[in-house]
Amino acid sequence: MRFLGVVVLLAFLLVGCQQQETTDKTMGKVYPSVAFKESFGEPPVPQQGYAYAHVGYLPLKDNSGQVGPIPLFMFKENEHLDRILSQLFSEQLVVSARSKLSSPAAQGVQLTQLDQAGETLMVYLQAPVDKSFDRTGIDRAITETATQFEEVSRVQIFYNGEPSEQQPAEGYQSRSESIAAVESPMLLDVVGIWEPGATGPEEILINFDRPVVINGFRLLNKSGEQIGGKYYTSVFNMAVVVHPAEPENFTEGMVLNVSWDVDDHLGRGNSALDSMTLSRREH
Repeated sequence: MRFLGVVVLLAFLLVGCQQQETTDKTMGKVYPSVAFKESFGEPPVPQQGYAYAHVGYLPLKDNSGQVGPIPLFMFKENEHLDRILSQLFSEQLVVSARSKLSSPAAQGVQLTQLDQAGETLMVYLQAPVDKSFDRTGIDRAITETATQFEEVSRVQIFYNGEPSEQQPAEGYQSRSESIAAVESPMLLDVVGIWEPGATGPEEILINFDRPVVINGFRLLNKSGEQIGGKYYTSVFNMAVVVHPAEPENFTEGMVLNVSWDVDDHLGRGNSALDSMTLSRREH
C-alpha cells in the first residue's frame, strides 16, 4: 500500500536554477516514455546525468471530459507514477491562466492514497461534498496518466471512500479519443524569482508549455526597449532564463513584452508578440 503524505516535488515542469548556455555540448541521457514522444517528440538531453521524460494529463477547463498532456521530467529512478500523480494533485502545480488546462487542487480535490492489485491501480481522493468539480475530467486525467505505464491497465477511483459514480465496475481503461490534440507551442507566463530581501528579481523565467527550439526571442520593456542581461535556456528547453543587468528596475506586476518564435520537437511552430505581467515567486 502506498500512502501519500507530504508531496515530494521531484517531477519538474521547469527548473529555473538549472540552466545551460545554448552552446554547451550535452553529455547526459534522457529516457522518454512512448506517451512523451507521441505528444512532444524526442526530449532534450541534459548536459550531464540522466533524466526520465513522461507526461501527466490534466482536465481541460471546458469540462468536456477531455484531457491534455503536460511534460514532466524526473531524476529519480523509482516510483515515477506515484511522483507524477502527486505532482498533478499538488497545490504547488501552477497552471497558467493562458493554458486550456485546470488543476485538481484548484478544484479542491486532493490525492490521499494509492494502492495496486495486479494491473489495477486504486486511487483515493478527498473532494468537496458539493461535487462542484470536474469529476469526469479528473477521472480521465488519472486514468490516462496511470495507464501510460505498462504495469497499469485499469484504474479504480474513490472519492471520500466511495467509488466514482460514473466508473465501470471493473474500473477505467485508457481511451485515446479522450486526449485532446496537442496544439502549437504556447507562451505561458513571465515569472521573476526574488531572493529574500532583494529589491529586484535575480532571474526572469519566460515559460513555454513544452520543450522548444528558439528561432527568435526578445524580451522588451513596456517602451519596446531590449532588456539587458544574460540570456540562457532552461535545462529542458522549456524556458528562456534572463539574468537582468539591472534587476532593481523590475517590480511585480509590471508589463513586459515578449517577441518569440519557436518550434517544438515535432515541428509545430508558433510566434507572437505578447504583453505579459511579471509575476513574483520567492526562491
